[in-house]
Amino acid sequence: TVAPPSAFVSMYTKGMRGKLGELSLHPVANYPVQKLLANLRDRGLAQLCFDELKEHTKELFRRNRLGVIWRLCEACGRLKTRQREMMKALRSALLPSSDDNAKETKNGNEGGGNMTMIEILMSYGDYEYQQTRQEG
Repeated sequence: TVAPPSAFVSMYTKGMRGKLGELSLHPVANYPVQKLLANLRDRGLAQLCFDELKEHTKELFRRNRLGVIWRLCEACGRLKTRQREMMKALRSALLPSSDDNAKETKNGNEGGGNMTMIEILMSYGDYEYQQTRQEG
């Protein structure tokens, strides 16, 4: 990236603050959000971005905005911040609701309580199938 880190801070504070969730769900506006997340160098700003986006994790998956999720995970890892919360947000977004889990036991753990992230990500196809079944 040619822009200095201060340009991304300015981009966030002047145009994206409080709107990251909405922008990240948009078919086109999610790309600047990805660029912002990919270029974060400030831990505090990464925390603000995470705090804005965490509640949208499930919807980001549903709308196939995986680039936003990827860049957010990458920023949390690179800046060593909100990593545990990111894992919780991913887990919450990818696991079926507790109502679905009460009907079905996964890997012998009621509600999939001890699933690894690999198992959760691999079950994403099952999640899509369940969501399609519920909507249809």
